[in-house]
Amino acid sequence: MPERLHRAVTYPVILMFSRRQVETCDVAEPLQLVDRLTADRQTAPEFCGRLSLVVEGYNVDPA
Repeated sequence: MPERLHRAVTYPVILMFSRRQVETCDVAEPLQLVDRLTADRQTAPEFCGRLSLVVEGYNVDPA
């Protein structure tokens, strides 16, 4: 079994997009986090299973 599967998740990483960012396709800011998390082969596995995607602003959408 790969070593990364034996590690406990110490904290989650929340990648949040706002409704405005989604509607304007302006996701550069949140994707900067993804770039940092996947910067190299040592960093990327540390965040395996920790990343959650949240899109806020649609919970009261009348449509």
